[in-house]
Amino acid sequence: MGELFTKYFRLQEVNRNLEADTKVQVVSELLEILDDLERGASQAESEGSSSSVLKALAEKFRSRLQALGFTRIVSEGVLFDPKVHEAAVQRTDARTKSGY
Repeated sequence: MGELFTKYFRLQEVNRNLEADTKVQVVSELLEILDDLERGASQAESEGSSSSVLKALAEKFRSRLQALGFTRIVSEGVLFDPKVHEAAVQRTDARTKSGY
């Protein structure tokens, strides 16, 4: 009987890890969309056009990510520390120095 409980608890742990890994995979794909929405809203705002729709979509998307337990980290001007954060996506940008 003890073996059954041990196997059950191990299976539960595997399931929790699988669920967390799946969320990370899905969100890493969707973060690029959020970046595009925010960039589009910012560009529309700087051009003087109405960006309320893009802002609303970005906020709704952001709130859904928060409901899943994801939080935004400050990244602009902060050196990336792999000991603290795990990168979902890494892109180079000519406007930033290496490591930021």
